[in-house]
Amino acid sequence: MMNKQDLEKMRHSCEHVLTQAMLRLYPGIKMAMGPATEEGFYFDFDPGSVKISEADFPKIEAKMAKIIKADLPIKREVVTVKKARSLFKGNPYKQEWLDEIEKRSEKPTLYRTGQDFVDLCAGPHVFSTGKIGAFKLLSLAGAYWHGDEKNKMLTRIYGTCFTTKKDLNEFLWQQEEAKKRDHRKLGQELDLFSQNDELGPGLILWHPNLSLVREEIELWWRMEHRKRGYQYVYTPHIGRKVLWDRSGHTGFYKDLMYPPLTDEGETFTFLSR
Repeated sequence: MMNKQDLEKMRHSCEHVLTQAMLRLYPGIKMAMGPATEEGFYFDFDPGSVKISEADFPKIEAKMAKIIKADLPIKREVVTVKKARSLFKGNPYKQEWLDEIEKRSEKPTLYRTGQDFVDLCAGPHVFSTGKIGAFKLLSLAGAYWHGDEKNKMLTRIYGTCFTTKKDLNEFLWQQEEAKKRDHRKLGQELDLFSQNDELGPGLILWHPNLSLVREEIELWWRMEHRKRGYQYVYTPHIGRKVLWDRSGHTGFYKDLMYPPLTDEGETFTFLSR
């Protein structure tokens, strides 16, 4: 079984094959970046005027399969910043990476796949494309350059890669099963909760069905604790500020506490919000 480091190396190499296939199919795009991830890899690119959708995945995968079958060598090369800038002339994303490399007084490293593809990359990679296992493109999404909404929106393709077809199929099955159990999907189907933009993002409104589930869980939780000899106490949500000063809460958690309340000359503070 392939270890984590080798699997990451293979997935990173598969991302390079994806990039190479994309450039062969769509010469007008500009490549940005594409690392390996916990579950596969992704590739960010600036499509320019090119329109790409998930309907194009079979065509892209077919091109990737040809590159993998060709067993092209993947070779590392250390070059000067000047040479790297020349290679990626017209690509602002690679030029920005080179700016950072130059600031660190480092030399750029390139990885060449065959004769027609080169990318600015720290690696590592497998020795040749033939060492890449079973792969699958998964989805397409928008992604801001460097994750900053002030930057240009790029297009991101997600994919995954495994040593064997069996491992890939097992992963894809797990993904489909997870989709069936997605809380957003179940929330609608079972009438459990809803969201409202006026209330705020990420905040849910509990419907009667979900409220009943919560009540049953709380009752079970209380009964199990009582069986084990636990007792319950309740404390106020607010207290004199001097208590929280003494305990250290004020100094450490002031930003997480409600503003102080003053009543009859006494200052009270909520412990938390």
